[in-house]
Amino acid sequence: MNEQQLTPNPNIRLVVNGGSTVLDSATIPVEWHLSDELISKNPQYVVICDHENTLDYFKERRGLSCGNRYFCKVTDLVKYLQLFTSGKHHLVIMVFYGCDAEAEAQKYLRRNKDSAGWRETVWYTDVEGKSSYGKETTVFEFEVPKELFAQKPETGFSALIWKWTNGWYSEKPIDECEYRKRKIFAFTIKPPLFLLFYSVVFVIGMLYMILTAKIVYSIIYNIINNPPSVSLPHSSVFVWIVIVIATFTILFLGAKAWVTYYFSPEKKRERSMKKREKERKQEDKKELKEEKKAQLERQKEEEVKERVATFLKTNASFNSVSAKVDIQRVIPVVDRTTRFTIRFWNLKAKVCKPFARY
Repeated sequence: MNEQQLTPNPNIRLVVNGGSTVLDSATIPVEWHLSDELISKNPQYVVICDHENTLDYFKERRGLSCGNRYFCKVTDLVKYLQLFTSGKHHLVIMVFYGCDAEAEAQKYLRRNKDSAGWRETVWYTDVEGKSSYGKETTVFEFEVPKELFAQKPETGFSALIWKWTNGWYSEKPIDECEYRKRKIFAFTIKPPLFLLFYSVVFVIGMLYMILTAKIVYSIIYNIINNPPSVSLPHSSVFVWIVIVIATFTILFLGAKAWVTYYFSPEKKRERSMKKREKERKQEDKKELKEEKKAQLERQKEEEVKERVATFLKTNASFNSVSAKVDIQRVIPVVDRTTRFTIRFWNLKAKVCKPFARY
C-alpha cells in the first residue's frame, strides 16, 4: 500500500489549521465533524494520537514512535493539541462508538505506555482499515516549522536565570507559561526556602555530631568507672511464674471448651440454615435492586443517546464544517467545563510557545 492510498475516512472530516499542512502555531485546535451514518452509531469518545513521524516510517516499522495522546468526549467538538517537535507529524483520530466505547478508547490510550511516555500505540492495520467494530479512524499529516517553538537561553545572564529557575526540577518547562510560573517561584519563595533548608541541615548536622560524641563519652565513662555487676533474681520471681502459668492454663481450657461447644455439629447446622436464609433474602433484594437499576440505566442511555445524536447533528455534522476552527461557534454549545478549557487554551496558544522536546 502506498501513502496516497491512506486517504481520510469519508465518515470523519477534520478542521485543522485552515486546511494548510504547514502549521502557523505549535498549539492548535482540532475540530471534528461526523457523517450522519457515524452519528447514528452512537459515537461517544475520541482518541487523538499525535505521531512525530511520517506515514512512510509508519508503514516500514509496522508501528509508531513516541507521541502524545488525547482522550475526550465526542461532544467536546474541539481539542487543543500542544506539539513539541518540529518536522513531519501526523494525527490518527479514532472515534469510538457502541456499548464498549470507553473501554476500547482507554485501551488505545494506554497501549504500551510507561513512565516515559508512549512507546508504541496505533498499528498500521488500525489506520489501513479505517473502520472496524466499534471504531472509525482517519489520518491527517502536517509539518511543524522549528520557528514555532520557544528558545532556551544558552549564554549570558539569561542562561544563569534559566539554570537557577529550573534547578529544582528534573525536566525543563513544557512551555513559556510554565517557565514564567517557575520564575516567579524562583525569585520569591525559593531564596528563603533555600537558606532555610541549608540552615536546618547545618544545625541538625551539628546537633547530631554533638549528641553522638556525648553518648560515646558517657558509655566509655560508665564502663570505666562503674563496671557492671551480676545479681541473682529475687525468690518471689518463682511465685509470679507459677501464677502466670496457672492463669494461662485456665484461659486455655476455657477457650477450648467454648470452641468445642460453638463448633459442635448441631450449632454448625443451625448457623448454616440461618446463613442460607439470610443469603437468599439478600440475593432477592439484590436482584430486584439490580433489575430496577438496569431498567433506569437503559432508559437513561437511550435518552443520552438521543440527546447526543441531536447535539452532533446540529453542531458536528458535515453541514457545519467551516474552513477554520470557529471557537466562537463552539463555546456557546459545549458544557461549562469544556467551555472553560477551550477559552484557556485559546488564550494560552496566543501567549505561550512550547519548548521543543529535542
